[in-house]
Amino acid sequence: MLRSGILCCLLLLAAGCRSHSDKIARFTEAWSAGDAEMAQELITGMAEKAPERDRVVYRLEEGTALRVVDRIEESDRAYLDADARIEAHDEKARTRVSTEAGALLSNQAARPYTGQSCDRIMLSAYLAINRMIREDHQGAAVELRRAYRRQQEAVEENRRRLEEAQAEIESKGSSYREVVGNERSAGMMADIESRFRPTGGHAAFGDYVNPFVEYLQLIFHMAQGQELENLPLMAERLEGMVGAALMKADREQIDRLLRGEPAQAATYAFIETGRAPWLDQVQIHLPAQFIDPKLPYVAAALPFPVYEDAFVADFALSGSHGITEQARLLADFDGILTTDLRNRYPAIVIRTLLTTAAKAAVDAVVRDQMGNAGLILGLVYQIATTIADTRSWNTLPKRILVARIPTPEDRKVRLRSQSGGLDREVVLGPGRIHALLVRVTSPRSGIVSLHQFRIDDPALSPAP
Repeated sequence: MLRSGILCCLLLLAAGCRSHSDKIARFTEAWSAGDAEMAQELITGMAEKAPERDRVVYRLEEGTALRVVDRIEESDRAYLDADARIEAHDEKARTRVSTEAGALLSNQAARPYTGQSCDRIMLSAYLAINRMIREDHQGAAVELRRAYRRQQEAVEENRRRLEEAQAEIESKGSSYREVVGNERSAGMMADIESRFRPTGGHAAFGDYVNPFVEYLQLIFHMAQGQELENLPLMAERLEGMVGAALMKADREQIDRLLRGEPAQAATYAFIETGRAPWLDQVQIHLPAQFIDPKLPYVAAALPFPVYEDAFVADFALSGSHGITEQARLLADFDGILTTDLRNRYPAIVIRTLLTTAAKAAVDAVVRDQMGNAGLILGLVYQIATTIADTRSWNTLPKRILVARIPTPEDRKVRLRSQSGGLDREVVLGPGRIHALLVRVTSPRSGIVSLHQFRIDDPALSPAP
């Protein structure tokens, strides 16, 4: 009876142990190819069937896919569902014991996905953009404030996550340093570290400060004529991240507003290009003496970032007045997401070691109860469940670029990319401060979507 019970438990825990990257492969292929309709249909189907623990990450993907195919209200619903689930998880002081037990005996992907720091910040930013597309500027202001707050909360959240993981391993009587500090383990960790690129990009005021969100807040406040006394400081802060050249025209706009003059009509093009790093896994063989010297196989799986370098980098925005502006780098998500993962990695390693130790303990019981058959079963169980948590928001861009020009009188602007073979004319709607949100997923995708929206609130700033 005991043997049957052990066998059933192991089979249940091993069932469905595929990495997240494998599960969404068809979706990411369609997305990268620029087949937005197919990608949206696939991800919506997967989101409806996803287990509760994965629902947040699927809703994030679905919200982006729905926005790209211009189904803004449905995009809002998907994003808001993800947001509500994140908030519900945050209300819980501790993860439920049943979830932790499942994660310890299977893998860390059994834990609920509650959104990484960058996810939460970008979720609020995308909700703000959806609100502006729908001309709900009050709602956009709320979401931009939430994005700012989430940047501030991210540092504290990372500290809490690491402290909880350290306390957890200490309560088990294990020593994280003893395992990771071992010469062989240290070499393995160095191999994983080599897979992380230097963050590079722009200097930031903090690990979780996202220049795109900061810039969106700045031009939103300028467009509404709000918080004028804070605009110079906001611009100075951004200059430290993205450089003075990108901020030159906005600095001049701020000076104009502070003199009491009306804002110059301007058009911004935000280009989301390429695909952000996604997560794959590497298996490492741990020194058995630190777990159970009798075991023939002790392994763990850890995530590492995979960088997508095929993207369109050259864009220019021009108008009939003869002014052309080359798009500049605003936010580098290779750097943003690498920094986020680096900060989370100590807690990831600790929890992975705890999972490995817990599974080794089960192996020992199976071996004692079932002899050689148990040894083989335990080995199969170890291999089947040694999977890293590779869940991440795959539809985030590799980079966000921005170009700004004065709005021409005929309200016609043109976006071009020579390397991407792209050329699109856009006739702007009413509004003094206008924005284009453009998505190009890869060099072969073309322009997957283009949304225009006014940043100034019609109720506060009538169209010229």
